[in-house]
Amino acid sequence: MKALKIILLCGPTASGKSFATERLLSVSYDVATAKLDSLYRSALEHAGVPREDGKPYSIFTEAHALREGTTYARETTDRFFSKLEELIREQVSQAASWGVGLVLEGYTLRFADEVEKVVNAARATCGPRFVMSRVHMRPTLDGWNHNRSQLGRLKGRPVNIAEEPYYERTMGSPEPVPGLDDYTVRDLDELTSLADDVLKLRRHKWYQRFELGPLTTTGPSDASEKLATLSEADLTGKRVLDLCCATGVHAIMMKNQGAAKVIGVEVEPTRYCKSLELRKTLLRHSAVDAQVSFRYGDIAALLPDLRRFDTVTFFGALHYFSDYDEILALVARAAMDAVYLEVTFTEAEHDTAQAPGEIRPYKRSRTGTTIYMGDPETVKRTIERSMSEFELEERTPISAPGAKLVSQREIWRLRRREGARPAASEAPA
Repeated sequence: MKALKIILLCGPTASGKSFATERLLSVSYDVATAKLDSLYRSALEHAGVPREDGKPYSIFTEAHALREGTTYARETTDRFFSKLEELIREQVSQAASWGVGLVLEGYTLRFADEVEKVVNAARATCGPRFVMSRVHMRPTLDGWNHNRSQLGRLKGRPVNIAEEPYYERTMGSPEPVPGLDDYTVRDLDELTSLADDVLKLRRHKWYQRFELGPLTTTGPSDASEKLATLSEADLTGKRVLDLCCATGVHAIMMKNQGAAKVIGVEVEPTRYCKSLELRKTLLRHSAVDAQVSFRYGDIAALLPDLRRFDTVTFFGALHYFSDYDEILALVARAAMDAVYLEVTFTEAEHDTAQAPGEIRPYKRSRTGTTIYMGDPETVKRTIERSMSEFELEERTPISAPGAKLVSQREIWRLRRREGARPAASEAPA
């Protein structure tokens, strides 16, 4: 197991730390991100700390009050810090289980005792196998005033221009922590260089090319091409299940294009983590409807417990399953009306001839990963056998994902036969 990398990103309000976390680190790198402000609010509510006139908590004010020890009773303070430590442990444990780095962002990470809480959580989860660094966001005076003006405009109140003495006090260095590597950056460019060259964060490789809100990727496979094969009648106002949803791109696009409800299921932990980060970024920084529910786990285990859906999409993943009949039967049971299935064929480098009547995927010799599924007729017979209540309605060719793969890919639209629609009472709870 690789060492867990933990990045603590701190700085005062308008320093750009939240923007850096949500628009750069969460999308560009294989990391899970968490805002300490959110954990603080949960811990404050748990401890019963009252809000002033029902207003949101001021994390700055409460963080200092809790540390001074004179504002609240000892019992309240203990309850708060106990809950906060529990929430931090959950974030560390989750990132470790997914095999990604962890980015914690918040003003309070300037305090040595807060850093120590993260260290203790990491040690309890990973033993000595973690590496922690702290990054202080310290924009220039002009940059900080610009950020403050933008924030004030969003909140509908003017902001006084800060001068050098106030800037220097506010941008004071975090409390030192023995053994912790501290870095200071001014902007996103410097943070990117630090993440790549010094912190060595693993860049996320987007396999799907898409444009969503402020985000644009250059992956080899066009996400919109697959979505274009879906009939509007199977999407608008429908409950959709996206199986093996990977990073959640298709699921979010379907919700944004009018689906009533979308659930995505993914078993690969890094991709599942990235789906949560993508949803979080789009909800915070765009008008894209990214209200999608993502589930982590094997679809063979999860499908029997999910309700039926109007439409099921199953893109680019059938060849990962050893028993096609079993998995297709589960897919058929989950779909009330339509199934969209991506299938892949090739005219060469295939061993179907040595095993007639079977689906025998071609495997890359270097990596052992599966690429091809089999010849069309064999796949069609398997579908007819496993999904007898469905009929093949349309086959739509789509482009190959990159020059290295010369296979033919198609989206097959399957429709439940007339009179074979299951009764609502058959739907699992």
